[in-house]
Order: sequence, then C-alpha cells, then structure tokens
Amino acid sequence: MGNQARQLLEAALALPKEERADLAEQLLASVEDPVTDVDMLGEHQPDPDIEKAWATEITRRADRALRGETQGIPGPEVDAQIRRIIEDN
Repeated sequence: MGNQARQLLEAALALPKEERADLAEQLLASVEDPVTDVDMLGEHQPDPDIEKAWATEITRRADRALRGETQGIPGPEVDAQIRRIIEDN
C-alpha cells in the first residue's frame, strides 16, 4: 500500500461507522468487473432480480408459517436428514 493510500485509509478509519460502510461499498464496487459480474475476489455477484425473487419467496413462506398454514421441521430432524443425504452420496 502506497503512502497516499495509507493516508486515505487513516482518514477513512476516522469516519463514523455508517460512512465507513458506505465508503467500503463504493470502493468494492469500483473493483468489480461489470462485464463478467465478478468481484475482485473472483466471486460471482448475485443477480438483483434473483435476489428480489428470493426475498419475495422468503417473505411468502414466513407469512404462511406465521399464519400456521405450514408446519416446520425440528432442527435436529433436519440435521439428521442432511447427514443421511451426505452419507448416501
């Protein structure tokens, strides 16, 4: 890290938490590749339409559960099912 970047970092760290978060978001966005939709770590960025669709689905499912229209599965039972699936494969 160069001297100018180090000075910017020191100044940024003095900002309030919310402003640091905003700055970090902007900096990360500046190093993402808009053509491939891959960030600087090589990770694929989620499609906003897919994220919105999942948020809608999660809300729908949560609303149904809160109204008692669906029955949940106890966590230990889910864990056991997952272990069986993993062991079978």
